[in-house]
Amino acid sequence: MKKWRKPFLLLLLICFVFLIVDNDNYWTSEQVLTEETTAYRHQKIILAWNAFFGADPFFLRRDQCSLNGTCFLTTDRRFIRLADVVAFHSRDMNDLPHPMYRKQHQIYLFWTMEARENVGYFKFSRDYFNRTMSFSTHSDIRLTYGGIEFVKKPAFDGTSSRTLQPTKNYPLPSFDSFVNKTKSIFGLVSNCPYLGDDRRWEIIEKIQKEYPVDMFGSCGRKRQFKNFCAKGRPDCDEVVKKEIEKRLFHFVFENSDCFGYVTEKTYRRIGYDSIPIGLRRAVYEEVDLPTSAFIFVDDFSKPKDFVAHLRYLESNETAYKEYFRWRDEYIAVEKAENWCELCERISSPDPKINFKERKMISKIYDEYAWCFQRPVWDFPYF
Repeated sequence: MKKWRKPFLLLLLICFVFLIVDNDNYWTSEQVLTEETTAYRHQKIILAWNAFFGADPFFLRRDQCSLNGTCFLTTDRRFIRLADVVAFHSRDMNDLPHPMYRKQHQIYLFWTMEARENVGYFKFSRDYFNRTMSFSTHSDIRLTYGGIEFVKKPAFDGTSSRTLQPTKNYPLPSFDSFVNKTKSIFGLVSNCPYLGDDRRWEIIEKIQKEYPVDMFGSCGRKRQFKNFCAKGRPDCDEVVKKEIEKRLFHFVFENSDCFGYVTEKTYRRIGYDSIPIGLRRAVYEEVDLPTSAFIFVDDFSKPKDFVAHLRYLESNETAYKEYFRWRDEYIAVEKAENWCELCERISSPDPKINFKERKMISKIYDEYAWCFQRPVWDFPYF
């Protein structure tokens, strides 16, 4: 035992010296930053600790922020001690700062745009993260894929405090666009083997036994549809739009079946002259999309009832166009950047808004959206 005592003490001493030197380096960096960045003294500092899928996370257009100049956004890790918020992107979790460098006032923000089943599992101390930013309505900052939101037109009657201008108008489809459409459903799925796709395919296969479905992408069965809109094709969105609008209906199934998980493809395609088909009504009721625009599979107890409704719509122009009536009631506006919202929150003097109230997350999934475990038509809820 004694022969190991000296090497052990030496190792302990080396570790202690390393921590002292490393800590001194951080303090030196902070001192230099403090002297060089007096311009940020009265600003809130938001540090993105890691990249967004390898890219700069601040795709923020600063001119959109009403609080421009209130916050300083950076990816420079030397700001670790000075930052008011340190944001950690879930898919790039590596080389995290040691808790010893954390100051008491700091917000450690868990940030993700992925569904829970695609995030992975991490083990951290109970109080490592104290705020969340995700697509879930339960998050402190809620992300949306679409970059736009749909609001009722009366919000722009001159009495609203909002100053955002409408970004897009969606006219009602013409009679010609109805009678010339193919009586089928457009679908585009390319990652068949991955998470969530088996569930989508179960539903699609049940539907296509009763109603024509044109599946595009690598999961399609027809050869001419398999190489549709190859990856990297610059005009892909326009090509997809053209194919969708040839048909009466199109699928907008997501690769994860979770409350509020609605990606940019749905926000984009709701403006196409074809009725979108979603999987579950409850998923879309969590977001700001007009649900009257959709046909939801789980509104029907079995595939035959669902198909009967499609048959009714294909022969009834008035009923079909009811799904586009929302265009008279809603308007699309550009949504403020989420980083702007974060800046606004931490700049507020109200502790209920600015995150000063203490909050710890025992697991990073505590405030995550629930995901459905059973497919539609086999089991209606969880």
